[in-house]
Amino acid sequence: MPAVCRLYKKRIRLGDGKKREVEQRFMNIDFFRKKIRKLFFSIQLQGIKNVNCSAACNNTVVLVRLDAIGDFIMSYSIFCEYRKFYQNKKIILICSASCELLARTWNIADEVIAIEMEKYSREKSYRESMNKILSDISEEMVIQLVANRTAEMEYIVGRLQSDVKIALSRDNEESILRKRWDRVYSRILPYDNKNDFEMKKYFYLLKKITNTDIVPYQSLLPKTTCTHIGKKPYFVIAQGGSFPAKKWENEKYASIGNYILEKQNMKCYLIGAKADKDDSELICGMIHDGDRVVNLTGMTTILDSIEIIRGAELVLTNDTVFVHIAVAVNTKCVCIAGGWHWGRFIPYDLKPTSEIYRFPLTAYHEMDCYNCNFCSKRCRKIKDRSEKKFPCIEQVSVSTVKSLLMECLTDDK
Repeated sequence: MPAVCRLYKKRIRLGDGKKREVEQRFMNIDFFRKKIRKLFFSIQLQGIKNVNCSAACNNTVVLVRLDAIGDFIMSYSIFCEYRKFYQNKKIILICSASCELLARTWNIADEVIAIEMEKYSREKSYRESMNKILSDISEEMVIQLVANRTAEMEYIVGRLQSDVKIALSRDNEESILRKRWDRVYSRILPYDNKNDFEMKKYFYLLKKITNTDIVPYQSLLPKTTCTHIGKKPYFVIAQGGSFPAKKWENEKYASIGNYILEKQNMKCYLIGAKADKDDSELICGMIHDGDRVVNLTGMTTILDSIEIIRGAELVLTNDTVFVHIAVAVNTKCVCIAGGWHWGRFIPYDLKPTSEIYRFPLTAYHEMDCYNCNFCSKRCRKIKDRSEKKFPCIEQVSVSTVKSLLMECLTDDK
């Protein structure tokens, strides 16, 4: 056991039940690392305030979106609106490295600065080189597009030289840290409902900044080429996820795959990241009609995945990037969702448009702990540390998913 864990374990003086819960949390090294990094960047923020910068360029707007690919795809219509509103200004986008390909392909900014966030957090030399790039930018306005922000994100905004830095009020931090982190902004727009659908937050910020009245919507993603698409029709299984506990079981995915192949004259495509390859191979091994299965897991770019989903009859996926892709290319989708962020990303709460009118059907098992905000991946319902699935995911039944799939397949829209 690492020394820092032993130290914390030794100092805990609680009842048996609470003691076990706290020990579980502190035994998680990843949990410790994140807390230490948060503390480090919070301390660094003490020396950063929203500074006056008389030399700032009055023709440049910086958009900051440093979260995951799914959030980035959900923001596509927002990027288009900012591009349209600031068409006479230079737009610089600061995004995560994982989103760089999308940003450049979609031409949503005149300049893209991509940051590897994990590397930025851990490696001093990389952080200093990126800080130099950020400090050299001279801009009229900085718009922070993320409400669920980390200390690293706030620190990056603090490095930018601008009089005007705007953000929504944070929805993921206690008041003491929130006040400290908010010091880097000149204007914080209050938004009280942290469990509101994320795209409503993005459009609320847009309306306040541009003084326009616009209804939240999603735009159809631009088409690109993909060589992986074979003969249609086919359906897609995307069983990936950012960590194992939020993924539906492989056996259940295979059961659904067999069910659709028996009922429909289609092929089955499996897609996902390289980290999902072992799971996808297990699923392939459990599907009976192997000749109709194409496993592309770990072999495609995000642009390839978008086009594969665009051409599909149906997508079955966890609550991950692929559900947001399905919406943004107007493909039928069934999403297996837990309750950690219920209402914020799933179910979709948008009005249909002429381009986007197919929203995911959601398979879920409601529990009293919904909207737990992950408890940062340490589910309090899991008593045994060997358990790998969140109960709200594990209890989603195959029959529920089959019912939603048939509803999708028989819907002529």
